[in-house]
Amino acid sequence: MDIKFKKTTLDDDALMYNKSKDTITREELNQLPFKQKLIYFKDYYAKITIVVIVIIIAVISLLNTTIFNRSTCMLSLILLNGQMENSDPLSESLEEYLEITNKNDYVSAEAFNISDYQMNMAYMTRIWAGSADIVICSRSDFEEQSARGYCADLSETLPEEMYSALSDCIIDGQIEDIDEDGNVLSRSDPQPFGIDISDSSVLEEYEIFCRDPVLFITANSPNPDNAVKTLAYFTD
Repeated sequence: MDIKFKKTTLDDDALMYNKSKDTITREELNQLPFKQKLIYFKDYYAKITIVVIVIIIAVISLLNTTIFNRSTCMLSLILLNGQMENSDPLSESLEEYLEITNKNDYVSAEAFNISDYQMNMAYMTRIWAGSADIVICSRSDFEEQSARGYCADLSETLPEEMYSALSDCIIDGQIEDIDEDGNVLSRSDPQPFGIDISDSSVLEEYEIFCRDPVLFITANSPNPDNAVKTLAYFTD
């Protein structure tokens, strides 16, 4: 039996595990065989190293998505209380029409049924947060949306020539002042808030179903230039 070898192994183990506070000095660590160094590293540093690696990966991922490869919505289109069968092809077509070439920029086309409480809250949040540009809805829904002040004044938003060309399609709305009980205190003068798009070929092409469809640009559109171009896309 190799007594000398057993003694060396015992000394190494004792050196690792019998030190005060379970630590050894750098000099003592250097004296350990390679296998014992690996065991020491596993016992005392592996978990910390894993945590550090995870944090580094998370930081890199965050920087990648928020700075280096940040995605930007160049237009947000919402269909209210209707059906949109081909939202992805519509988004792609609008991206081409708006000449969006940056691979990280995109167009969003979504349908919201606001009879559902959660979807209604999601829609309202988008409107209040200023993250919606175009809304397509029925004539009755348009009257409600315009009464709440969600629509941009087309006489101020559209180029003069375009506004004149679309004069036959423009629909007026009125903003209402309502008290805490929901009673209407006053109404503004009629304002050009919506566009009748019932004859738009885009609706049929992308299977957008909405009764008496009206399009309006939101009052706080984050992409007003693209919103105007999208209005032209539906009316050309």
